[in-house]
Amino acid sequence: MLIILPLILPTIILTAKKPEPCPAGAAFAVAACPDGWIGYLGKCYYFSQAEGNWTYSQKNCSALGASLAGIYTQQEMDFLMRYKGPSDHWIGLGREPGQPWMWTSGKEFNNWWVPFSSINSVNVAAHM
Repeated sequence: MLIILPLILPTIILTAKKPEPCPAGAAFAVAACPDGWIGYLGKCYYFSQAEGNWTYSQKNCSALGASLAGIYTQQEMDFLMRYKGPSDHWIGLGREPGQPWMWTSGKEFNNWWVPFSSINSVNVAAHM
């Protein structure tokens, strides 16, 4: 059984995916994010208006070729906090009983942002 705790309330889905690669020969071209997505540090983020639980949100992200966002650095945290708006989000962090917290990318959660967990009213959840 996967244990998932919400980052605030699940009113907006936060997704992240790598932008499409540039075609060969495009020396100075920058990969663009799809319409409605925001690019940051080589990733594309989408702030959905859809509401649902963590599982629904992750499936919605998968259908878009993405996943719930992982927050690996302070820069990413600052970016997400700046763009998230007043609504709450799901991120891709979860754990199996008795196991460490893991990002849905398979990367282990290193607790660097636990001091910031006060930004959520319940607990923490995430992916990328």
